[in-house]
Amino acid sequence: MGILVRLPVVLLFIKTNNMNIIKYIAFLLFFFGLSTIVQGQRTIKVKIIDKTTGEVLIGATASCPDRKVYAISNNYGILQLNIQTKDSVKVVFNYVGYQPNEVYLIPSDSLYIISLKEQPTVIDSVFVTYRTSKSVAHGHLTITQMELKNTPVIFAEQDVLKTLQLMPGVVQNREGMSNFTVRGGSSDQNLMLIDGIPVYNINHMFGFVSVFNTEACNKVNFYKGGIPARYGGRLSSVVDMMLKEGTCDHLTGSIALGSLASRFTAEGPLDKSRSTFMIAGRRTLYDLIVAPITFMLYNRAVGYYYQDLSVKTNYALNPKNTIYLSTYYGADNFYNKEKYSVWVSKLGKGWNNVTTSVRWNNLTVPNVFSNVTVAYTRYRYTNYLEERENKELQYYRAYQNGIDDFFNRWDVSYYGFNHHQLNIGSSLSFRRHHLGTNILKGVGNNSNVENNKNNTELGLYLEDEMDYSWISANVGIRMDMAFVDSKEYQDIQPRANVTLFPKNKISFSLGYDRTAQYIFLVSSSNTSLPNDLWIPVGETLSPQKAEQYSLGSKYIADRYVITIEAFYKKMNHVVDYRDGVVVREQSNDWYELLTAGEGRSYGLEWLIEKTTGRINGWISYTYSRSLRKFSDINKGRTFPYTYDRPHSGNIFISMKFPDSQSLSASWFFSSGFLYTVPKNLYQLNGNVIVNVSERNNYRMPFFHHLDIAYNFLRSWKYGTSNFIFGIYNVYGKINPFLVRYRYKDIDDKYVDPYIEMIGMLTFMPYVALEYKFK
Repeated sequence: MGILVRLPVVLLFIKTNNMNIIKYIAFLLFFFGLSTIVQGQRTIKVKIIDKTTGEVLIGATASCPDRKVYAISNNYGILQLNIQTKDSVKVVFNYVGYQPNEVYLIPSDSLYIISLKEQPTVIDSVFVTYRTSKSVAHGHLTITQMELKNTPVIFAEQDVLKTLQLMPGVVQNREGMSNFTVRGGSSDQNLMLIDGIPVYNINHMFGFVSVFNTEACNKVNFYKGGIPARYGGRLSSVVDMMLKEGTCDHLTGSIALGSLASRFTAEGPLDKSRSTFMIAGRRTLYDLIVAPITFMLYNRAVGYYYQDLSVKTNYALNPKNTIYLSTYYGADNFYNKEKYSVWVSKLGKGWNNVTTSVRWNNLTVPNVFSNVTVAYTRYRYTNYLEERENKELQYYRAYQNGIDDFFNRWDVSYYGFNHHQLNIGSSLSFRRHHLGTNILKGVGNNSNVENNKNNTELGLYLEDEMDYSWISANVGIRMDMAFVDSKEYQDIQPRANVTLFPKNKISFSLGYDRTAQYIFLVSSSNTSLPNDLWIPVGETLSPQKAEQYSLGSKYIADRYVITIEAFYKKMNHVVDYRDGVVVREQSNDWYELLTAGEGRSYGLEWLIEKTTGRINGWISYTYSRSLRKFSDINKGRTFPYTYDRPHSGNIFISMKFPDSQSLSASWFFSSGFLYTVPKNLYQLNGNVIVNVSERNNYRMPFFHHLDIAYNFLRSWKYGTSNFIFGIYNVYGKINPFLVRYRYKDIDDKYVDPYIEMIGMLTFMPYVALEYKFK
């Protein structure tokens, strides 16, 4: 009880004139506090791990068939069963790809450690089997590392975000890009988390690779509807990748050499009974070989690389208290270096992410699991020019932007009721937005001109996760408050995701989300370049807000699962550039360039999955529309959003062979993206004048590509090798990546305008070799 009663004290520090909000939240907290004194049953606390590695299993299930009691492990592998008896009971544990484990346990205050053994032969169904259980609600996907490795990808780089783009309701921004939109939103409306910590730039290699390293991944949670109240700050979706904790009984690892990058992992015990670690890294290698050679031969080196490193460790103070430390560092650098006698000139662009967090898990209080997190996350972009003479700095000019976020949160789960789990928590974020810093250094000339803006964001939430034989639900409420430039913004957000089970194989779901967002991502291009800038609300921009309604049904047959979901979303205060503005990287007047309006989207999503056998896969299709309306754009008329793609879908097939070989194929298709085409051009005083009649008035041709991947596993004395061969875009379809508006100049008259489409990713084979040590 001691942990719970302190949380409402945070209300004393909230400055607000709306006392109704305070009373409402205080009532919910009071109700939650009363629930902790209700006793009457005994408990079984369990931590579920992999028998071979000791890695925690997130989303594993435990059930007592005789008593109709059911629970799901959290992000730390922990769950609790409430039993109204002091005698031993039969508990069945399950996890996808693992053998069920049936044990008899006696209720007590101790924490049981239960291990599950991986299936000797896994018929990998990729997103299929685990989604047929009650453990995953409609609008929520969970993905394990094993499932990620089956999807054909570019350059043999397995990618969480590229895999999600194959799912209904998710639209890829550009071919090969990591950025995507969900159910008619924009890409900045997706909350991206690594171990629960926000990441503000998700792209390596200008967007072709994401910052999510699959080798470090334990499990990914993706929400596109029915978003739990514990998540806040974005309108459309949540992607939360939990890092592996490391094996607990022996040292192991892997190395891999691919067409694009090389990777390594290492994990093992620091103290067998108390502490483990995991470290995973990757880097491109071309610049290490090519750049020195060209610099030596031509006095000029042009290079690019990306690299990242994920580290996680934990230390168990005792069976009920554990400390976690996790860190992520990722960087990209593009440079052009030239040498003239004693002069060396170097210009380039660089960007990086840093996240670090400390967590404390506590199980000391009966029926209560608490987690306290303190974290820091940062993003920086730098565009620089440097000149040296005899290695002495003569001139340095740089432009920087980015964001610093000091972040902490407190999450508490109460398991004291049968069929109910109550979650309560708070989060506090102090952000410093670097909207543009100009740095100048040199002989007798130094200056540093900054343009910064601060904002503070506070969130409180309460959830009730209930589970009965005929209904499961997550019902909650969230309160957000933001403070920017002495202005205060607040919003109350009810959330609900309810699933009914009228029959054994059929379920129906209803969902409602209200979400709010207090920061915006503005860009100086239509691609995933790193100079995108996060700015807070203020001046002419109010917080974005959205309401989403969803309805769905799922039918589970012996070999197939059929899911249908419909949604309608309404958005207010969404932003876009005004008509006719010219966007520059170093602009200082972003608020003047942007205008706010409203949006709405709706759609229907189908997914048919084959869940058993050596040949399995899915067919997905989405029909959706995404529309925008601004008073300052398109003469106030409604127009389709840039990433409005009415038709999109995917066919995925995976075939397993007896001799540890597998073959997978994926065909993706969608409507083309939209582009604004001028109505006509004319010359005035020597300048070309473009007359635009309507925003997003031209749609690119239909978009599609076929990808295949072959895997060959082989066991050796000291480990296992995996040879990967694949082809992206097998039939070489040139899908437009960028478009240009061209015309012929005849006697200073501009005639015969046409659109030039530029494609980048045609027929692209790739290979990779991975070796995993036992």
